[in-house]
Amino acid sequence: MSLKHEFLLLQGNFKEYNFSYPLYEKKENGGSSQGFFTLLDEVVLHDDTVQRLIQAFDIDSYNPSTETFSKGLNYHGVTIFESHGKRLLGIALNELMKTRTLSETEFELILNLAHICEKEFAENLFLFHCGI
Repeated sequence: MSLKHEFLLLQGNFKEYNFSYPLYEKKENGGSSQGFFTLLDEVVLHDDTVQRLIQAFDIDSYNPSTETFSKGLNYHGVTIFESHGKRLLGIALNELMKTRTLSETEFELILNLAHICEKEFAENLFLFHCGI
């Protein structure tokens, strides 16, 4: 079994959502998603990659299962990074990519996640980690 971490760039007001599924639905034609949130982008990282970069996630985040704001990644569950945390994560990922030996695939995926984190901040835009 392969352990994967999904990181979704979503738009919507997560404070009004009770986190029962579905969060969003992908349209088969590749268009924008329908559901409570709009899916703008996504990156899936293997657990080994997340483990190697875990220090990058030591930033402000929200854990909806405990309804608390704290620091870090809820490894086995949902973690939400709002605009400030999302921006800091992008900076941390870019710095870590300079100091870690990564495969080409890992590098591309992490670069994609860093780019997602650096996108312009629109109202109700956040990064959603689904856990493993």
